[in-house]
Amino acid sequence: MFSDTQIFVTQPDLPDLDEFVPYLRTIWENKILTNAGPFHQQFERAV
Repeated sequence: MFSDTQIFVTQPDLPDLDEFVPYLRTIWENKILTNAGPFHQQFERAV
């Protein structure tokens, strides 16, 4: 009745991992993993 074939309707548009890693390093170095972190605050200021 059901097929094992997957049908993808959309795919996320993600940056290259190498481009994203510096942001993750900053998050890990700050040890702030909450919505009150520096990137969240930067986003709110920009918006």
